[in-house]
Parts: sequence; C-alpha cells; structure tokens
Amino acid sequence: MTDATDPIAAAYDKAIDEVSADIARNPDPRAVRLAFLARMRDQYLAGEGRATALLSGAFPMAAVTIPPAQLSPRKPGRKQSPQRQAAIAKAREYLLDKTSPVRTKKIYEAVASAGIAIGGTDPVNNFGALLSTANGFRSHGREGWTLADR
Repeated sequence: MTDATDPIAAAYDKAIDEVSADIARNPDPRAVRLAFLARMRDQYLAGEGRATALLSGAFPMAAVTIPPAQLSPRKPGRKQSPQRQAAIAKAREYLLDKTSPVRTKKIYEAVASAGIAIGGTDPVNNFGALLSTANGFRSHGREGWTLADR
C-alpha cells in the first residue's frame, strides 16, 4: 500500500486491489492488466507521471489504458505453415512500392505467379482471410490492401 493521502496513488491501489480480487475469484489472463497497473503505479510513484497528474488535476486515465496486444494476447496456437509464411512474405514484398490500396485478387495473382499455392474452393477469398490475420497489413475494404505502416 502507498500513502493514503495521495489520491492518485490511492486510485492505482484501488484498481489493483479490485483486479486482484476479481482474478482470485475468476482466474484468467487479466493478470496482464494487473501487472500493467502495478508497473504504472510504480512509475507514477517514482515520479515519471507525477508532473502530468499534478498539472491536469485529475487521475491520468491514459496511464491505465492497456495496449490491446497486452490486454488480450494471442494464444500460441498452431504454427503457420511455411507456405502461408511464404505467401505473406511475397504479399509484403509486392506491396512495398505501392502507395495506394491494391485489390486482393491482384496481390493473390502476384503470390500465385511466384509458385505459392493457396488452397480451398475460393483461393482469393482464403488469401484475403490470411492477410486479415497477418501482422503488417491494413485493409481498405473493397479498395484493397496496403502495408500497415503506409
């Protein structure tokens, strides 16, 4: 516990206690959130967030916003096949010099012309599903795909 006279530190403590009690009742991956809150409280008490909190006069809610990847980490699951990895790499390579969205079919054709097969009854649709779950791609709806950092 921290100094009860500091309302921001007390708010961190309260949030940590609530999450700890909930995890004790219903264990699940929220332990990530708990660790994040504890780390933020420790940083705050070390002075890393104190100036912002004092200037705003309010609890720094942005400090307890957890990046989605930390809040709900992906389970290890199955490893991607070498063929799928090759398809993603080829799609990334194809989009490197593109400045506007490219339709799924066009990217699929570039991947297929490199000898990388995508199975299923509708390979273009399956390829779109592959891109939608791969890191580094941004969907622009019917317009197509770009690399996420562009």
